[in-house]
Amino acid sequence: NLKPAYQPEVTLPETEAEVNAIMEGKSDLAFSMAFEVIPNFDLVDHAGIDLVRHLVEVTEDHVAESLKRLTAQAKSFADREGAAEKGDRLTIDFVGKIDGEVFEGGTGEGIDLVLGSGQFIPGFEDQVIGMKKGDESTIDVTFPENYGGAKLAGKAAQFKVKVLAIQTKENVELNDELAKKMLPGFEDATLDMLKEKVKEQLQSEEMSKLYNEDLKP
Repeated sequence: NLKPAYQPEVTLPETEAEVNAIMEGKSDLAFSMAFEVIPNFDLVDHAGIDLVRHLVEVTEDHVAESLKRLTAQAKSFADREGAAEKGDRLTIDFVGKIDGEVFEGGTGEGIDLVLGSGQFIPGFEDQVIGMKKGDESTIDVTFPENYGGAKLAGKAAQFKVKVLAIQTKENVELNDELAKKMLPGFEDATLDMLKEKVKEQLQSEEMSKLYNEDLKP
């Protein structure tokens, strides 16, 4: 008549001698079972109990800000000609040397680099700005004193860089087409549907914050 709260944990005989004895009929099978049980609850009179219902107001400004972030995330890159600018994504080959010798980890082929992202060591990206597809240049940089690799920290290095491609971000319009991309599985998705989904998500997130705040000791 017990009501387990979850799957019981059963411990069976483990030694070869115990198992053989059971299989040969010389011993009964004995095992242990451990589990938590669902306790009995006494219903109490809940009349007069005050409950607080949290309400969250999500404004049009909140929705607009979220949609702005969505469009930024949805932006794609397209090839272009001309000099590289901050924000462009470059595909580059590079070979780094210290004191004229190639060092470990200083070589890369077909590496994507978004100018201004801070992905490379300070000074590297600034010197790539202005280069064009097919250009090659030698860049002088110095590894920071607090650089993760102790062997490279504070060392001056030269990188021979070749630009293989330059891409720029394409603008994404806030329309029904974007809604279809953001709501996979909804072929008839519209911008209004996307706005409503964003609003519901924001409300859910804010409600979670409120309840988590209430649960703090």
